[in-house]
Amino acid sequence: MARVWHIAVLVALAGVAGCGASAVPPATVADASASGADSQDAGSICLQVQPNTLHFGSIGIGTAQVQQLKLCNCGTAELAVVQLALAATPGDSTEFHLQLSGLPPLPDFDAGQPASASNPLKIGAGSCQKLSVSYKPQAGGPVTGGLDTGTLLVATQDGSSAKVLLEGSHPAPEPGSWCPAQLVAVQEGDAVPTKTTLHLLSNTNWFKGGGEKYHWTAKLPAGSSAQLLPNDSVPNPVLPADVAGQYELCVTVSAPSLPGDCSACVTVEAVPDPSVVVELSWDTPAAATPTGTGPGSGADLDLHLAHPNAVGPDKDCDGAPDPWFAAKFDAFWANPKPDWGAPNSTLDNPYVGSSGASGEYATLLEPEGSAANPVAYSVGVHYWKDNGFGPSNATVRIYVQGSLAASFDKVKLVQNDLWFVGKLWWPDSVDGSKPLFQACFQGGSSCAAKQNRMWQPKGDWCIAK
Repeated sequence: MARVWHIAVLVALAGVAGCGASAVPPATVADASASGADSQDAGSICLQVQPNTLHFGSIGIGTAQVQQLKLCNCGTAELAVVQLALAATPGDSTEFHLQLSGLPPLPDFDAGQPASASNPLKIGAGSCQKLSVSYKPQAGGPVTGGLDTGTLLVATQDGSSAKVLLEGSHPAPEPGSWCPAQLVAVQEGDAVPTKTTLHLLSNTNWFKGGGEKYHWTAKLPAGSSAQLLPNDSVPNPVLPADVAGQYELCVTVSAPSLPGDCSACVTVEAVPDPSVVVELSWDTPAAATPTGTGPGSGADLDLHLAHPNAVGPDKDCDGAPDPWFAAKFDAFWANPKPDWGAPNSTLDNPYVGSSGASGEYATLLEPEGSAANPVAYSVGVHYWKDNGFGPSNATVRIYVQGSLAASFDKVKLVQNDLWFVGKLWWPDSVDGSKPLFQACFQGGSSCAAKQNRMWQPKGDWCIAK
């Protein structure tokens, strides 16, 4: 609900005596002792607060403003302040703060502790002490009669006291202005193959104070029976895209710290048959659980699917650039959703994801190329880390329009190996001079031979360091 808050300082004192002038009249408490010699020895007590009001004005939510006031000793005897605190009376806001940490070192006073008889704030005759009060309005803070108010209490050792009333305002926020720019996303992107499990992500980093509540809804295409799992009230549920069509996924978030709800939606298109699917799986014989999860689960291998424009260092020494780690044109775990092909289209972009502790996959819905001008996508496997378990056996399968186009089983790799599996030609060349998938073989290491031994009709797997 929109609120308007205001702040002022009113000093109410018992026994008023003038002591100086200011734009806002100061408030003064004087305690004159009996006349005569005793009076001259004892001196007089006089407390003056300048100014007698603090107006913070209109401040945006979450913005802090600091104002100062003075406690002045207008008497002839030392003044000892033994109470200096914000009152916690019903209706007072908690958004005002008295700041004592910036005070210079003072005799017998510990700025880290409240003023008291054992911790007095002493002010010499004719001297003043500056104090700071901050105001930082928060959404959901207490409000009384449309105002945000507080009371500063001041009392001296001789029994004089003052009350300082604080009040301020802030403009009502625009509806939804407190919400983040991106509240919801889908990990797999906005175009996926049918049967993909969608991982829904809500932006939880911007909430303050906790207590958030989530409510997800899903508008499904005809024929879908998908359900949000484990339920529709968790921050990051999953949803299987079980049929082709458009999925509209929305989340509404509420929290005590918010003046209103935040809602957002995202749309995902499930495509019936992705043109290309590449699957990588592996086992690590020396691991306690060669293909499982947990501390002994084995090694870490990475699947790479590179665009025809990918140009990287020549690690296999064949005299031509390798496609791996080539900026945005190599899709792998660190670059899982690069933007390829036509602008404003996601159908010709790949996606690389994990299929468990020992598996990864890559999809490409609509590859580039034409019958007259086919292009080659490169498939590779990098043995990133063996975690001390030694060699792993990698298996790669390539599916084209739902059919198995190529399969490579249990190719032995060791840490730092980069296996150039081969090239997928799309579409197959017009004259049939190249297979749909061209596996890479080498007749020995090109680096060791110092000449190109790559892309032979048969031989060893194309593995380079």
